[in-house]
Amino acid sequence: MKKLQASSSILPYEPASSLFTDYALKSRFISIPASEKVKIHEGNFLFPIGTILIKNFYYPADFNRPEENLKIIETRLLIHSEKGWEAFPYIWNEEQTDAVLKVVGGEQNVKFIQKNGEEQVINYLIPNKNQCKTCHNSSEELAPIGVKIKHLNHEVSIGQKIQNQLTYWKEKGILEGFEGPNEHPSLVNYADESQALSDRAMAYLDINCSHCHQSEGPASTSGLFYILINKTP
Repeated sequence: MKKLQASSSILPYEPASSLFTDYALKSRFISIPASEKVKIHEGNFLFPIGTILIKNFYYPADFNRPEENLKIIETRLLIHSEKGWEAFPYIWNEEQTDAVLKVVGGEQNVKFIQKNGEEQVINYLIPNKNQCKTCHNSSEELAPIGVKIKHLNHEVSIGQKIQNQLTYWKEKGILEGFEGPNEHPSLVNYADESQALSDRAMAYLDINCSHCHQSEGPASTSGLFYILINKTP
């Protein structure tokens, strides 16, 4: 479990850009109930009851070797129940053998070496169950952020090949209504310096800011809205 290797029934997923979280690295998985499918309706995902979104937050001891000496800090679950989405924060033990549900959240000191060779120490805050809604909020209902078509409509490494991950979901039989990469919006990875600066800026603002700064978001009273036009390939 400490290697975060999921069973074959649980699929990894990867948004083109990642929400910034104190430099933490993340791995993400989705569990879809057997015989159910994610559906696309009016440009949005509709997830079946029982869907679980899994996100792990971890740090390498040295960011120049990001796959070595990892310390997992927390695992957050978003579970789609009949009452809507519910959040569950889990904190890992020092032995990295298990994670325990902590609805009150917590904090941990984390040490790591940055890419420039300097040592960094941060006070990492783990949100409590209610704080998850601070960001995961759409019209006062808990909702996912990164699991949107525009964030997942891009190519990733799957097994021995590079493939559009939503095409892969369709081939796996868990996605209905996906007409192909060119028929749906997509955003670039804002960290990819080979992409146009305007596209990178749009992707950064979308994943980090626009989920709050919109009419349905918790920053609706600020008057600062990010209405972004999605890029279609």
